[in-house]
Amino acid sequence: MVRAQTEELRRIQKHADDERDKLLKEMEKERESLQKERQQEKDQFEKERSKIRRERDEEKEALQKQVEEITERLRGEKEEEVDRQRKELEVERVRIRSQLDKSMEQVDAERANVQQKLEEEKKRLAEKAEEDRKRLKEQVRKAIEEVMRRHAAELNNVQEALSSERKTNQEVSICLHTHHRAY
Repeated sequence: MVRAQTEELRRIQKHADDERDKLLKEMEKERESLQKERQQEKDQFEKERSKIRRERDEEKEALQKQVEEITERLRGEKEEEVDRQRKELEVERVRIRSQLDKSMEQVDAERANVQQKLEEEKKRLAEKAEEDRKRLKEQVRKAIEEVMRRHAAELNNVQEALSSERKTNQEVSICLHTHHRAY
């Protein structure tokens, strides 16, 4: 009788040991799977971060190129305007010289008048160029801020998703750990 009970206890103990070993193997397998999944998520996050950084750098470079092109165009337009005015001034001087015989005073007055107009126009063009430069600089600054804001929002979304996934993994791990302790 005692021997039969001992055999029964051994059989029950062996069955319990087998079940425990099976459960431990399953838990180890699940833990490895979760670890692998976490590593994949980490790699994906790093890949996304690199992509966002690269896109941001490309956009920044494109904006810089635009600024340079616009600045060069404005410089060219300003030079053309100055050259046009220089030619107009030369025509005006020739006309004044042709009238020199008529009246020296009239020529001097006309020359002074033309010179004043030229200075005012140069000043106006310089002020306009400065205003254009400031306006362009502000537009570029706003565009860069918008790009940075968008990228920051995208990065934040990725980080929130990763944080949520990490929390879920921790809850699963705690649940498995609690389950393991119960056995």
